[in-house]
Amino acid sequence: MSVKELEERVMLTKNQYLNIEDFLKSTYENYRITHQKNRYLDDNKRTINSLRHVLRIRSFTHSKNRELTYKVDGVDGDIEYNQILTYYWFRKLTQESRLLPGEVSEALLKDNVDINSLKVLVDLRTRRLEVSLKDYTIVLDANLYNDIVDYNLEVESNISKEHAKKVILDFCKKFDLTYQDDYVVKSLRALNSIKS
Repeated sequence: MSVKELEERVMLTKNQYLNIEDFLKSTYENYRITHQKNRYLDDNKRTINSLRHVLRIRSFTHSKNRELTYKVDGVDGDIEYNQILTYYWFRKLTQESRLLPGEVSEALLKDNVDINSLKVLVDLRTRRLEVSLKDYTIVLDANLYNDIVDYNLEVESNISKEHAKKVILDFCKKFDLTYQDDYVVKSLRALNSIKS
């Protein structure tokens, strides 16, 4: 199933992360904390990376299933193609470069990705604190990849990308954060950390 993401993000220092975590936990009773692992894949030519798209397998500590996602830049937010990945297909993909048929493989083939040479390039582990509100979700992440730890705050809007930006700018003002239009998403930070 494809979905459109309407999000804005900012990078944080460790102290900013801890301050915002304290604020969210003391302000909202409905927060939840999850742990997830993202495995980022590409073909031998790094076609996906050159398109600035992302192919990932996401797994959660509380679930047996994994989610396969192909994320493509959209005009007003990213478009995500998602499929549930059973353990059988997870092993086929990670060990044999065999991709299950469906919406993800169709989108990859349209982008001329060699789906028979896909391999995991980097793993990223995230501790996520999430608060769901009426019109948006606040997401606070601590990320670990290639011995690097970084922190970010995301706002996922149910209305528009402009709404997400307004909410994130309110957080920037409240916590003295620096907003940048050229934010590098965590998948690219992880992929850029790969040593050749």
